[in-house]
Amino acid sequence: MKNARHTPQFRAGIWDGYQRFFAPATASFLTGLLSWVEALLVEKEVEVREIADLLPPCTPRVPEPKAVVTLRDYQEKTVEEAIRLRRGIVEAAVNCLAGSTEIQVFRGGNVRKYQLETLVSRFNKEPIKFARGYGRITFWGDNETFVRTRTPDGYIRLAKLVGAYRSGFKKLFRLVLENGKSIDASGDHRFLVEQGWRRLSSLRAGDKIYAEAPREKRVVGGLKIQRVWVRRVKPFHPYRTGHRYRLAVEAQLNRLPYWEFIKRVRARKIRGLKFLDPKKFEVHHKDHNIRNDNPRNLEVFRKDGSHQRMHGISHTWRNVTRKTELVSIRSIIPIGTFPTFDLEVGEHHNFIANGIVTHNSGKTSMGIEIIRRLRVPTVYVVPDKSLYVQALKAFRTELPAIQLGELRASHFRPGLVTVAMIQSLTRGLATVGGSEEIRKWIKTIECVISDECHHLTGKKFSLVFKRAVRAPYRYGLSATPFGMSTVKDRTLIGLIGPPFGAITVRDLEARGLSVPMEVRFISYAQVVEGLRAYGGRDYREIWRFGVEENTDRAAAMYRAVLPHILAGERVLVFVDQIGHGNALAGLSPPGTAAERLYGTEPASERERIERAFRDGAAPLLVTTLLKEGVNIPEIDVVVNASGRKSEWLVRQQGGRGVRLRQGKERVVLYDFIDAGHKILLAHSHARHAAYKKEGYPITLVAPLEPEFTPIVT
Repeated sequence: MKNARHTPQFRAGIWDGYQRFFAPATASFLTGLLSWVEALLVEKEVEVREIADLLPPCTPRVPEPKAVVTLRDYQEKTVEEAIRLRRGIVEAAVNCLAGSTEIQVFRGGNVRKYQLETLVSRFNKEPIKFARGYGRITFWGDNETFVRTRTPDGYIRLAKLVGAYRSGFKKLFRLVLENGKSIDASGDHRFLVEQGWRRLSSLRAGDKIYAEAPREKRVVGGLKIQRVWVRRVKPFHPYRTGHRYRLAVEAQLNRLPYWEFIKRVRARKIRGLKFLDPKKFEVHHKDHNIRNDNPRNLEVFRKDGSHQRMHGISHTWRNVTRKTELVSIRSIIPIGTFPTFDLEVGEHHNFIANGIVTHNSGKTSMGIEIIRRLRVPTVYVVPDKSLYVQALKAFRTELPAIQLGELRASHFRPGLVTVAMIQSLTRGLATVGGSEEIRKWIKTIECVISDECHHLTGKKFSLVFKRAVRAPYRYGLSATPFGMSTVKDRTLIGLIGPPFGAITVRDLEARGLSVPMEVRFISYAQVVEGLRAYGGRDYREIWRFGVEENTDRAAAMYRAVLPHILAGERVLVFVDQIGHGNALAGLSPPGTAAERLYGTEPASERERIERAFRDGAAPLLVTTLLKEGVNIPEIDVVVNASGRKSEWLVRQQGGRGVRLRQGKERVVLYDFIDAGHKILLAHSHARHAAYKKEGYPITLVAPLEPEFTPIVT
């Protein structure tokens, strides 16, 4: 053991400085070290006759409740792997921001900015110190809390706030962007770059991250306009300026062109005109984009509270507020050690802080999802009171149908899932002065989950896993489980199990977590005149002529995917630009009309298109969306028509098709060898390397050649 010679026991000669994980008296070792023991026995040429699991299988005690939070792809895979392996450490990233970070909060139609520290206190109903003592300022009513999040289409919408956490004292860095926005965050906090999420510690000045874009001008009838000035016309136009969406509705109500209606109102020629009484009527945006004032997107509501309730409770997360854009980093400087905080957001797992897109915490959601799927007697161990309160709130919100128990101080009320303070639990498990009731109860537990599991390496706290002798499921959640010392790291692995590492595609296929995927690169004639003459600064033109407007490329794609469509398979085509998608859809062969999904459609239309694709009524879908965070197992064929070279995008697009489905044996991904320009060819090589790194088998097809034979298996 490192530095053992400095301990009193070593100096007194009663300890040799070695930490032993094998107990000769009981001939036993910590079960998490089994893989190391196996390797050691092989090295010593000792034959292992049998390795048997003596614990009986666990059966769920209650029906499976409905999932409340949508996990990201990597979280979903981690949960599936955790349940399959039954034990291990989930290295869940916990992001940390300074308490002064500003967050825009939406509740019941009201908008207000809070500092992150205040938001955490209010959300968790914690006492706040005032000049005259302690008191509570919390969110009142049953309205849900929403914050702004970036969706995959690049827009900022609203998403439900699931949790608000204190992350302890951390060393912080100040990240300053060229547009003047700044944020104080820990080195492990992740920000969104063009290739995906990256930790602050890996970013440098000059790198670009996503931040809030300047506000767009409203659109009325396809025209971008500034503020609209109208004369004061009583009683329905009492102000000098009118809401653009309301004026657009009134123009349509009077069957007048928009600007003609504005001119008549300004000139006070209002005889015979109809107006909306603002005391009785409100205007609603159908596509939830408050910047789109096209009359076809507007709907009139009576002012009876239904419009506000709909936005405040059920549909707020869909509202578009702004777009995001890439902004260069000006500087990153250390500022010292401060208390830190974080939020957990459902669905898209990010939020806007100080106008910058940041990743959110997710370890609690993964722990709750494991419990939801197992539904066996479970103890959820937390190290401090703040995490205890947060865990109780999370379980009551996300698993209301599960019987919840508590163990803290002198209060012990067991349930199917019991949230326990580590100090109270270890006191109850102690042989001397402990509780017989708690010692009997821990032997009935079948699943142990420890939040911030690195606290369990001490002799006292390790009693939790040692006394839970009937628990085959053992999990630890932590952002930084290792690094304290070799002995503590080995002890943690021995108590819980090894960490869940990177899983290759072959591993997922072998374990039945995904279907095999084959990558087929399409070779086609490169006959774009003058394309090679463009230089590196003309990449937009190179991409437009070599990819977007390349009819030979589109023809080769349709020649390759048409046999799949005729065989009843569903084909998903990814593009980056709406213009590219429209060009591909316009070239589709007769009888195979392509549906288009770009995120600009109303929610009902998007649901209709997705449902038609899932059901097979529209087997060809061209989209700029669905690249991450969705689960559509009906996909049989994926086409990366956008090109580019992003390794992250390659993994995301490939992951859309490998989801399991009854009778689904494989998925095919088509990509292109774009040799018309050296830059496009370099991008093709980069994608080829990314597919190879993921372990996908790769073949070459030439659909435009006369001898081409379609491959449909």
